[in-house]
Amino acid sequence: MSNTLIFTISEFASKLLAFFMLPVYTRVMTTEAFGTSDLINSTVGLLMPIFTLSVANAALRFAMSKDEDIKQVFSFGIKVILGGFGILLLAFPLFLQINIINDYLFLFYAVYITSALFNYLNQFARGINKIKLVGICGVLNTIIIIVSNIIMLVVFHMGVTGYLMSFILSSIIGSIVLFVGGGMYKCVTIQTSEKRLKKSILKYSIPFAPNSLSWWLNNTANRYVITAFCGVSQVGLFSAAARIPTILVTMQNIFLQAWLLSAISEYESEDKSEFFTKGYKILNVTMLLGCSALIALIKPISTFLLSAEFFIAWKYIPFLLISVVFGSLSGFLGSLYSASTETNMLFVTTLAGGIFSVGFNFLLVPSLGPLGASCASIIAYLVVWMMRLIDTKRFVELKINIVRDCLGYVLITAQAVVMIFLPGTICYISSALVFVVIILLNLVDLKFLHKMISGYVKRK
Repeated sequence: MSNTLIFTISEFASKLLAFFMLPVYTRVMTTEAFGTSDLINSTVGLLMPIFTLSVANAALRFAMSKDEDIKQVFSFGIKVILGGFGILLLAFPLFLQINIINDYLFLFYAVYITSALFNYLNQFARGINKIKLVGICGVLNTIIIIVSNIIMLVVFHMGVTGYLMSFILSSIIGSIVLFVGGGMYKCVTIQTSEKRLKKSILKYSIPFAPNSLSWWLNNTANRYVITAFCGVSQVGLFSAAARIPTILVTMQNIFLQAWLLSAISEYESEDKSEFFTKGYKILNVTMLLGCSALIALIKPISTFLLSAEFFIAWKYIPFLLISVVFGSLSGFLGSLYSASTETNMLFVTTLAGGIFSVGFNFLLVPSLGPLGASCASIIAYLVVWMMRLIDTKRFVELKINIVRDCLGYVLITAQAVVMIFLPGTICYISSALVFVVIILLNLVDLKFLHKMISGYVKRK
């Protein structure tokens, strides 16, 4: 609960930025400019796990270990990131041939390296228990992006260039705060890391790279399919739609970031089955209720957040919200792999989801456009969730009511279909009924959640 409270501050500040700034973006940028910005960020997201070998994940895990030299852990990770960036620089002739990137090539490289370093320092700070600093840094980043966005987009109308420069600036300042405030400058050493440590870090982190790539296939490859069949302007609409589920994604990330720390420390405990079961149930009911509430309110929310040019994108949001539910449960089950250090199945399960995502995007986008991409996201995350639910039984036996849970998933899917295709009054009545039924189905878990929060508040 303590970790969750701090991550709430950090995550609310950094992730909900995309939600609260959406009215600005949709009013000062065209759909094509917004789509271009999103595609550049998406390409960075594709390349980062490959060229960093996902070493940031190892930074969290090995920084928490009392058996390792923290200086060697930190310095080896930095060397991996800088080495990968050097290799990526050699590929600039290739990027010059890509129309969307070539006009912003310098900014593209700057976004990559600043994001990679900030992500690494952020994960390392968590590993050395600088949780409060992570929260402060999240708030600071938000302030920097908001101010710089307003100056560069609203005042100077810098478009894509201003949008990307805002994120570069926030990553640079955030990295300095973490590096100095977290005392990481003390961890810098030119001493060569032990071969055993290098091997252990890479053995742990490398499976995360294809896993992250597979998540990219699930989350982001649809932008490229939409570009191919519908154009960059439709990518702008889909990207705007994908920002609104940030509310639900933030709830998920707050819980999962705090949970991963607890999962690693509690994995060897005798009552781990009960511990993980309670965590799963809390996440499940929270995401279900959050999803149902947002589907019900999606039209008024979209009216406020989206300009007239972007408003049609509201129809893509309900299915994206459902995909977030399955994505969050998949992420929870993924924490079992991280806690056990057996990360190979992270890749296998996520790759399966990525294959389904790409396949169904090519199948559905030509006829349904961005709505087809939303449907493909649900299918992909559903596959990952099912595979992990079955596979992780060899680690921890979750004592859950799968029939009741699946009924909840059917209800929110029906709610989404009604919201998109039927008139207003029926939508709101059905949404209210779904919300009440989900509460009744999960009453025991909600009472436990209330009891846990009340107890925590009283102790504090």
